[in-house]
Amino acid sequence: FAVDDNVAEGNYVVSVNALETYDISGTAIDTTSVPCEVSVSARKAGDIDGDGLVTVLDALMLIRTIVNDETVNNGDINGDGKVGLADVIRVMKLISQ
Repeated sequence: FAVDDNVAEGNYVVSVNALETYDISGTAIDTTSVPCEVSVSARKAGDIDGDGLVTVLDALMLIRTIVNDETVNNGDINGDGKVGLADVIRVMKLISQ
């Protein structure tokens, strides 16, 4: 699930559609639509810990993530599909601005 950057914060009702649905035996059954609510909250690029600020702690969290081969939400700052040193450098640039 992805949200465009220009979507306002708030709760939205979305519908999830299953294009192909099968029962446990592998027999095709009717497709279904399930309504659900999704919350959208703003988060600054580089704000790894979610405190609303981009700080050295965010950069340190990224470094720890890289060293320990872990994953972190909102860590791919430059959008290349992975968390790496370039993301840490970008966070440091955001801090200095």
